[in-house]
Amino acid sequence: MSYTAKTAALSVLLGIWLVDGGSSLGPKGVRLDGNSALNIINVVEFAFWGSLLFLTYVEVGYPLLLWIMSKLHGHELSVGNACPKVTILITAYNEEQVIRAKLENTLNLDYPRDRLQMIVASDGSTDRTGQIVLEFSAEGVQLFQMPQRQGKVATLRAAESLITGDVVLFSDSNSMYEPDALRKLVRHFSDPKTGAVSGHEIRLPSNPKLPREVAWF
Repeated sequence: MSYTAKTAALSVLLGIWLVDGGSSLGPKGVRLDGNSALNIINVVEFAFWGSLLFLTYVEVGYPLLLWIMSKLHGHELSVGNACPKVTILITAYNEEQVIRAKLENTLNLDYPRDRLQMIVASDGSTDRTGQIVLEFSAEGVQLFQMPQRQGKVATLRAAESLITGDVVLFSDSNSMYEPDALRKLVRHFSDPKTGAVSGHEIRLPSNPKLPREVAWF
């Protein structure tokens, strides 16, 4: 469960507790005096409305603020046909179930192979992740292996020394791209004011009967 979902659930529980009159009882059902009960009511009410305001800001306020800032300080981006050298840096930890499909997906991108560097940074994987990656060495895939698990950020920093591309695409092992995704991403770097580009992500549920989640990052 995400942090936002947990906060929402907590808000609902606090609201139910408040409406139900549970604020007049202390721990283990010990009845409190009037002042103590009133203080608890105030704290719970503050927590409830605070959580509700926080959720409203996250889901509505923040996107609205970004939109306003883009209108006040943004500029029209020029989209060209830039084809810079790109390094795709894939982080992995015990990803033997998906790393082969990920590399096959990466190799099928519609992008000049001589303009593409592919690195898999394994964060001390103890399964067959590294062995599978080495099977793609003839295709130009490089393996960077941490001797032991250090965490995603530390692994990325350690692998930076191998990067030769002008643009770096950071990717997880279970993220799959449409064939034209890379071209659509890098074309925005024709504008010298562009420092980063995010993509449109569609999360596929493990249960095909559930709806897809769409997010922007």
